Parts: sequence; C-alpha cells; structure tokens
Amino acid sequence: MRARCVVTLLDCATIHNIIDRFPPDVGEVEQGASLGGGAIRREPLTLGLQVMQECNQVVAEGCHLSPEAQIKSRCAYTAVDFSQSLLELALTATRGSAISVRGIKLDITSDDHLQALARQGRSCIFATLGNTLGAFDPLRFPERLLRIMRPVDCALFDGEVFDRESTLAGYDNPTNRRFAFSPLASLGLTEQDGNLNFELRPGQEGIHEVAKYFVALRDLEVRIGPTLMHLKKDEKVFMSSSIKYDEPVFFALIERGGFQVELRKKSADGKFLLAAARPR
Repeated sequence: MRARCVVTLLDCATIHNIIDRFPPDVGEVEQGASLGGGAIRREPLTLGLQVMQECNQVVAEGCHLSPEAQIKSRCAYTAVDFSQSLLELALTATRGSAISVRGIKLDITSDDHLQALARQGRSCIFATLGNTLGAFDPLRFPERLLRIMRPVDCALFDGEVFDRESTLAGYDNPTNRRFAFSPLASLGLTEQDGNLNFELRPGQEGIHEVAKYFVALRDLEVRIGPTLMHLKKDEKVFMSSSIKYDEPVFFALIERGGFQVELRKKSADGKFLLAAARPR
C-alpha cells in the first residue's frame, strides 16, 4: 500500500515554532473538516496537524518517534527548499519519524520544478509553513499549487498578521538580526562591513511588507561563486522581504486560489494564522 506523503515547502529551520503557535485540537479539526463530509475527507486534516506536532517534537528535541507513532502516521516526508544546508538539517532531524524521508532542492517559482512534487503517495499534505507563502507570491502561489494537487490531497498554509505597532519589533531585535545576517555572513561579510536594516512598508489590499536590506559602510568586494561583486560605500543590497497580512485577506487569498478553507486557526497571541484547505 502506498503511504501518505507530507511535503513541506518552508523554511525548514523554523518548523519547530509552528506547533507552539497552533497546538493541535483534533475535535476542532474534525468538526471543520466534516463540512466536506465523510471520514476520508476528515482524516488527512487531522493527520496534517498530527504531523506538525510530530515534526516539532523531532526537530525541537532531536528525538525519534516511537514505533507506534510511526505505524500510526505511515507518512513519507519530503522537504523542499532552495537551501542545501537547510534540507540536510530537516532530513537529519526527521529521520526515523516517517517511513521514508527525502529532500528536493528546487526553484519553487518554476512551474516545471513544482510539477516534480505532484502525485506523491496515496494522498499528500502540502505544508507551506514558516510564513513562506509571501516569498512564493501570495497572489499566485495557491493557484499554482492547486494545479499539482488531487482531490485526496490537502494543504496547510500559515501567515503572520500585520500589526503596525508590533510587526517591525519582531524583526528588529538581536536574535532575528543574527539569523537574518547569516546569508551575508556566508559571503564573508561581517557587521563591521555594513548595517542590516528593516523597514515596514504598509501595502494595499491587506498585504504588507517588511523590507530587509544591507548598507555598505565602506567599499567592498563580495564573491558569489565565480562572480566578484563590487559594492560602493552606502550602496544598498536588498534581500528577500517578509509578507504580512490582514486576517480576512489571508484566508481570502487561499480561497481565491481555488481552495476551500476547512479549518481556520489563530495563535494564542493573535499574531499568526493557520489554514487547512482542500481543492474546491
């Protein structure tokens, strides 16, 4: 029998934070999923949050699931990321928590690459987590993901709620600065070479941006593979932004992509949203 498959399209290093925000409530999942009718439709959604809980245990504690838990889940796990190092971290942490694990390094913006994730297992949970929906283009990605899904598949999406007073503070702090600077550090840059800046850019139609950019304090030479890049003093290098949402807009984006949202959850602190959805 083919196993269920869980595909995570996420920042693989942050999955352990997800369950802390959204503790599973099986009763609530079953009630929400029952709108679709039938045990076959209900089971994968319940399983989806169980998988999140199990992944959190494995990554946060560095332990393996019991044989009983493995039999209960019967999941194959696929991690998807553009970063080789994050894929290796995810697979090392989750080894033993599923009947099989594998990593796929791809360009998620490519439809051809995305097609490689289609038709996995007898059913599949596509988990777009770690607030990465914004990095994949929130206006278009749900519809693109829908094209590779079957009626038996489901999807999990999460997103961060925009708050003019507190959103920027969540980024502009020492812990996040060290994390955000790591791509620059991998190029040999240090904090003495320039400043990392965060800028809040309220948007339109309920979609907002936290922009991130590096400003050189002196003339610099940075090597990226075979290419040598010259930076002048005060020159800006823009990095990937983070997208935040007004709550109604987040769920509407997923529905607009052709999904039926069967579960809507909000974290205890009100800062994060989770949607479990099926092809409509």
